[in-house]
Amino acid sequence: MAGALEHSNDMRAHRLDPDALEIAQARLLIERTRGSAISVFCLLAVYCVILTFSAPFTHVAAWFAAAVSAIGLTILLPVRYRTSGITPQNVGRFLNWHTGLSCLTGAVWGLGAIALTNLSSQISIFTTGVIVLSITLGGISPQSAYRRSYVGLATCAMLPYATWLLVMAAAWGPGFSSLMLSLCRRVRGWKSARAICSPSGRTNC
Repeated sequence: MAGALEHSNDMRAHRLDPDALEIAQARLLIERTRGSAISVFCLLAVYCVILTFSAPFTHVAAWFAAAVSAIGLTILLPVRYRTSGITPQNVGRFLNWHTGLSCLTGAVWGLGAIALTNLSSQISIFTTGVIVLSITLGGISPQSAYRRSYVGLATCAMLPYATWLLVMAAAWGPGFSSLMLSLCRRVRGWKSARAICSPSGRTNC
């Protein structure tokens, strides 16, 4: 009985080991890279087709190029670690890069939505709002592969767009903006600053 209890305690300590957790998170992110990139690209392509009906084609093309570049950087990141793999020595650097690229992706989608929104059209506001929300919904789940990256993406996408919409849009724009700001707060949580700055990116940091 005592032996079983000791083994259980050892297993619990292993599961809660922060270094092992970071390595597992990094490897999971690498495994999901291709599937996530394909999903985001398909989403991007659909939205670009829709946006051509309400925004200048050149603006849509520029946003498409910027978003594809962000996707490409996300795909290239794991290539740097293909030879050495994820180790305790490089896991922190990989996760920091991943968080930075997630923030960049969020900024591209948020600022792109601002540039492509026609404030005189409620349909345009609704469309770009859905675009921003769709790229950030992954951050809502507490089971996200790496919480800090999703928090960074959601913050950099929703906060600029929602703030701009709150200031610039008339009619029901402020109401939609308030909804997005509330969702942004839900994604970030009360400990958002610590979640972004924490080396492990754990939700209970």
